[in-house]
Amino acid sequence: MCDLCEGFAETIRIASPADLDDLLSRTHSAVAAGTLEPMDADPALRARVPGSPLPRSQPVKQTWVCTQCSRLFLLELNACHLAGDGWRPLFGN
Repeated sequence: MCDLCEGFAETIRIASPADLDDLLSRTHSAVAAGTLEPMDADPALRARVPGSPLPRSQPVKQTWVCTQCSRLFLLELNACHLAGDGWRPLFGN
């Protein structure tokens, strides 16, 4: 983790559409600033309209990478595991 991506180091639970909208707004701003770079693009997130219900029909997964230290960050929804829906840094990369 570096000073550039330190603000994304916390695990964030996604429990509502507002939570997801806030997180996506932060990631879009970080991409525009050159802090994060998307590694993949989930179609459900790409087509999402702010304020719409959380996608529930299938798993949603998108990964971002810090442009300075290469730390990975993951957003998962409907993944059916103990971590639950949310944003988290990936360790060990």
